[in-house]
Amino acid sequence: MKNKYLEFRELSKSPSGKTKIISVVNNATGSALGQIRWFASWRKYTFHTNFGNVFDSACLLEVVAELDRLNQEHKEGSNETR
Repeated sequence: MKNKYLEFRELSKSPSGKTKIISVVNNATGSALGQIRWFASWRKYTFHTNFGNVFDSACLLEVVAELDRLNQEHKEGSNETR
C-alpha cells in the first residue's frame, strides 16, 4: 500500500506461513526503512526499524495506520477459524 511518505510492500510470509512480512519503504528515495513483522510476545504486528532512520509524526502515523490494518486483518482471520 502506498501513502504520501511511505510504501508498504509485502515481502513474504513468516516461516510458519501464518503472518506477513512487510517492507516499509521511503517514497522519495526508495530506501528500506524497516519491516512490519508479527511479534509473538505481544501477539500483534510491530514495526522493526533499520538502524539510523529518523521519522516525523506524519511518517509514524502512516506506520500506525498500517499496523492497525494488519492487526485488524489478523484478528478477523483468527475469528474465521473459530
